[in-house]
Amino acid sequence: MSKKADDQKTIVVVGGGHAGIHVARNLSAKLDPAKHKLVLVNPLQYRIILPAALRLVVSDADNLDQTALVPYDKLFHNGNGTVVQDLVTAIHQDSGAQSGVLQLRSGERLSYDILVLATGAAWEGPIAFPDHPDQVKQFIAASRERYAKSNEFVLAGGGAVGIGKVHFIL
Repeated sequence: MSKKADDQKTIVVVGGGHAGIHVARNLSAKLDPAKHKLVLVNPLQYRIILPAALRLVVSDADNLDQTALVPYDKLFHNGNGTVVQDLVTAIHQDSGAQSGVLQLRSGERLSYDILVLATGAAWEGPIAFPDHPDQVKQFIAASRERYAKSNEFVLAGGGAVGIGKVHFIL
């Protein structure tokens, strides 16, 4: 006998970057949808592949707009999960309680029984993408324009996504 939907445990993964998608995808393969409701919350409807984004913000070559911004449409196994496109602005949880409620930018509230926070890092410089979907394309265009006008630029930092600062020399 299957449980009623009211008896389902809601698992919410906040953050749709590298860690969040791997947690959500793996859980979607293992959880029984009759017992668990799986939700991924992310302000964008796609994941930004940061190493590719470094080139994306500089040039329109190779159509990286199409490959560096990966939609979540194939994230969950057998459709076992949903994506809520929104930004978490607050977490409400009573002292000692295991469950709680997320306050979203839209004003909606999302209850959870289990919460996974995978919000990632905050970036500065050329890959500091806005968290509002309407601003991402404008951000990319403005960045490409800055690079096109620059005579030189310096990228200081290490790692695959150049954690550090970028200075434009006009």
